[in-house]
Amino acid sequence: ADLAKGEIILARDRMGIKPLYVWESGGVLLFSSEVKSFLAHPAFKAELEPDVLDEYLMFRYCADEKTLFKGVRQIPPGHFLRIRPDGNVLEKYWSLPPREAWPGGGELGAANGVVEHLKRSVGLRLISDVTVGCQLSGGLDSSLLSVMAARNTKSELDAISITFEDPNLSEEKWMDRVREVEPITIHKFPLSDDYFFENFGRATWHLDQPLNHPNSVGILKIAEMAKPLVTVLLSGEGADELFAGYSRFPAALLLNGLAPVMPLLQPLFRARVGRIGSFFSEGSMDIGDLVAAGSAFLWPDACRALRPEFKLDSALASRRDIFARTEGDFLGRCVDYELTTYLRDILVRQDKMTMAHSIEARVPYLDHELVEYARGIPSKYLANSGVFGPPERRTKKVLKQVARSYFDDEFVYRKKSGFPLPLKSYFGDPRFKELMEDRLLPGIRDRGVFENKAVEKSWRMQNGGSDMDV
Repeated sequence: ADLAKGEIILARDRMGIKPLYVWESGGVLLFSSEVKSFLAHPAFKAELEPDVLDEYLMFRYCADEKTLFKGVRQIPPGHFLRIRPDGNVLEKYWSLPPREAWPGGGELGAANGVVEHLKRSVGLRLISDVTVGCQLSGGLDSSLLSVMAARNTKSELDAISITFEDPNLSEEKWMDRVREVEPITIHKFPLSDDYFFENFGRATWHLDQPLNHPNSVGILKIAEMAKPLVTVLLSGEGADELFAGYSRFPAALLLNGLAPVMPLLQPLFRARVGRIGSFFSEGSMDIGDLVAAGSAFLWPDACRALRPEFKLDSALASRRDIFARTEGDFLGRCVDYELTTYLRDILVRQDKMTMAHSIEARVPYLDHELVEYARGIPSKYLANSGVFGPPERRTKKVLKQVARSYFDDEFVYRKKSGFPLPLKSYFGDPRFKELMEDRLLPGIRDRGVFENKAVEKSWRMQNGGSDMDV
């Protein structure tokens, strides 16, 4: 606040690591990091924003500043809101910088630059008056951070991890491999059916919206278990978006390469069951739409079954605008799209689940100098669209080159897990079935937002749910 100028400035960090919501009506302006805070003011009434339902249903979140609450919006990352008596002004102070010409050095040179920037970033985020630990999933990104952090601390680093009884889901053996590279105290905590059931509602409450990522409950568990041990956790969020780590990046490259013959292939795609086939059935062949489809949760046919008035154009409107504003070569545009859309959603999840237990999550991969450097790396060092060989060799290439200095190739080039949960087991719990039958399904029916018969049919067909890769 600047009393001399009579103004208040609300600012959000460059990448959207922390959320910031505002609501304004009738001369009242409310701001908070949690929407539920607004309920304390008599002027605020929690109402559903119907204009975002199509997008939310398809993608599980809103890509721009809108939220599920009418009139509540997020301050965009890299912006500040200047609040004055004569009117409020939203101003941008940072954006993804233009990509500059690569000075050379090949993939090894790019990897060396990443190491330099990442070490610096980790070192800065270890500066604290309280104990700092790592959120270790066993995946490549958090494992690399843990080793770098461990080599930059005087005492043995604490890492907090979640395990599962199902060996197909648990990455415990990879966590142990991290400890072989660098001495780390790994605290492992099982995520049980009991915990999921008992904290499903609590995680939803902290999130201020439907639980769009089931593994949010896992992050909540990590934060709860971390609290007696550390106050700050380093997280690997952002690496997949910045360095093209998702399988949808090579898929998008392949589709873009097929663009000249796409009209001839459209009947073939239409015959497929799934997101891309469903998009083609809608008549859309725009490459931006297909990029968006890569991170969609439901395809149009499924959305329309749940909400007959669903419109694909409505679901894609803000995303088309975002993709149209991206610059550079095609993969660079896809990276920018992910940094501007999906990343913001998972950062909100990370922040709210950790802050539920007063744990501060720090995100070394999103240091702005590292982000600016990474944007200059040629796309060929990030991902390629090859159709032969394991997909693990086609994504996040430069970061995997970095990781090879710390881990062997078996560790680096294994199949990506993505923190899936055994939802079939959780949903099969008699208590969850009772919750679904007695409260959730009747609530969906009474509100009338979605077709309750379609929801009930899906629930019955799954016999209490199925495992999902989230």
